[in-house]
Amino acid sequence: LFLMTGILVLSSVSYSAPQKSLAESLNAIEAKFNDLLEKEAQKKREFEAQKVQLEAEVEDLKSKEQGKEKVFEKL
Repeated sequence: LFLMTGILVLSSVSYSAPQKSLAESLNAIEAKFNDLLEKEAQKKREFEAQKVQLEAEVEDLKSKEQGKEKVFEKL
């Protein structure tokens, strides 16, 4: 009877240890995944801001080019 109880206790303890380890691993993976998602979102915001800036610069250059063309037409 004591042997059976001992085996039962050992098996339950040995089963719970991998489960905890697995849960910890999954939590670590999920944390890394969430961190990567946040970094990706930050990069996306940076690229969108840069896109707006570059579009404004392109518009400025186009207007300057049109101004030069008008000056050349007058000459």
